[in-house]
Amino acid sequence: MLGFVDKYDDTVFNRTQVSHIRGELVQLRELCDADETVALSELVKLLDVVSERPHRYLVFNGD
Repeated sequence: MLGFVDKYDDTVFNRTQVSHIRGELVQLRELCDADETVALSELVKLLDVVSERPHRYLVFNGD
């Protein structure tokens, strides 16, 4: 799912898609250094917020 993030335009993920992203982040964590691991942990916190209730989205702003 992370491969669909467009760095030039906004990318929006819903609750269902966020659950797939969580699995990808677990795999990425094994390849990251300490600073990147901290950033991934912050992103996981955002995923938890999106997963709590319907009608919440994870948005990556391009540009």
